[in-house]
Amino acid sequence: MTLVNILAENGGEALLPKVSAILDFELARQAPADYELQAIEAFCLYPNDWAEEGNEVFCTADFANLIPLLRKHYPALFEIRDLRERLNIYHVYDALHSYLEWRKANLSTIPPERMAAKHFYMGRFWNILYDAGARMFFA
Repeated sequence: MTLVNILAENGGEALLPKVSAILDFELARQAPADYELQAIEAFCLYPNDWAEEGNEVFCTADFANLIPLLRKHYPALFEIRDLRERLNIYHVYDALHSYLEWRKANLSTIPPERMAAKHFYMGRFWNILYDAGARMFFA
């Protein structure tokens, strides 16, 4: 689930949107609860991956308060043993899977030595390993 799965409507006098539904029709999976937290964390790190083409104007700072807000209202999710390590494994899996799918799709048209995307994916791995990346949200 990501923020694009949230249906909001006018909240009335408060002028804040009211969440009226959470929708996720394209994918349902049986997985630990913290696996979905990885998707939310990835959204916070790379919001433009979910933005409509031509509307990629977001940055990580735009969503810096989302994880703390989630932690405040769903503390049990953050009490999972070894949570940071588990999320790191999910991030590595996701980045490897995404890279391999991209490479398979483009191998016939782009020679391996010219595949600049490998640097893009290496950047994602560094975000998992260092404090300035995924760990900025919580340790």
